[in-house]
Amino acid sequence: MKKIPLTLKSNNPQIRQVDEWRKQGWSIVDDMEIYEWGYRKKICLKCSKKKQGELNCVKVENFVDDIQETYCDKLENARTQKFSKAIDGFFLGYPLRQ
Repeated sequence: MKKIPLTLKSNNPQIRQVDEWRKQGWSIVDDMEIYEWGYRKKICLKCSKKKQGELNCVKVENFVDDIQETYCDKLENARTQKFSKAIDGFFLGYPLRQ
């Protein structure tokens, strides 16, 4: 399978703008992932079984630094609130949007 390059080599200014926009999107995704793991370490480890059930907590068999990957309503809401401006700005900044 052929791998798609992360950057596109072109002299076309529109392609370069889209490429920069795409890099910005991946940067936001990376920041969100770092935030999620920090949140799990700080908040999720203190959550009781009862509270996990109330928050619809889902555990995934993936561990980083002995912390299990989890997803719950509280994590989703916190992440959305923290990154809402970055996400909105990303979508509004699409270079070919006229």
